[in-house]
Amino acid sequence: MAGLLEGKRILVTGIITDSSIAFHIAKVAQEQGAELVLTGFDRLRLIERITQRLPKPAPLLELDVQNEEHLDSLAGRISEVIGEGNKLDGVVHSIGFMPQSGMGVNPFFDARSRTSPRASTFRRSRTRRWPRPCYRS
Repeated sequence: MAGLLEGKRILVTGIITDSSIAFHIAKVAQEQGAELVLTGFDRLRLIERITQRLPKPAPLLELDVQNEEHLDSLAGRISEVIGEGNKLDGVVHSIGFMPQSGMGVNPFFDARSRTSPRASTFRRSRTRRWPRPCYRS
């Protein structure tokens, strides 16, 4: 039985780890018959090792969305990989922002503590405005 994505070519962006949403989408897409083009940023050797855990090999392109040259050349680089005249049938955009500390450089809460309000401050500020419920037995 053919998979739901049999013969489709899909670009999947944002694979960083084997626990990322993009990795699992790529895995399921390949299991359903899709041919993939993957993009990664910064740690390409690590991402290459991670993508070896997918059911089939897939080309990996470097893509830093903050780099104009990468964005301008992306269509041409995809054409080189999938062949002239072929097209992509879908794109999975799974690039999100995460501070360096969230990627294991520093403890996550160190980076967030200066910008995040404390839960206790929020709770105190909200409870002053709300009437307290009265419970009678």
